Amino acid sequence: MDRTYTNPKGTETICVINGAGKAKPLRHEMEHSLLEMRAGNTGNSGHDLAISILTEYFHTCEYMDPKDARMYAGWLHHQFCFDFVAGWKPGWSITAAEIKRWVDTHPRTVETT
Repeated sequence: MDRTYTNPKGTETICVINGAGKAKPLRHEMEHSLLEMRAGNTGNSGHDLAISILTEYFHTCEYMDPKDARMYAGWLHHQFCFDFVAGWKPGWSITAAEIKRWVDTHPRTVETT
């Protein structure tokens, strides 16, 4: 679970760094924007960054299958975008532990009426 999601300052790259220090690009989960994921906003690219981070987090850190990981990320990504992504500046990073603390305070189900 020792992972960091980051945008190294001075780059356009968004990557995931595992506990061994190995980096890989974050997969773009295309939900709102076909072109990009970008921090510092609550528009389409910000929401895609949020859903991409959460999908990767649920799949690798909470060991969900990809379909369930995407579903949970879909339910939570709007609030994650407002709580984190919108305020990020170039050079941002967030750890899996920080995400877990946030996730643990948010319900993972959709209420129906």
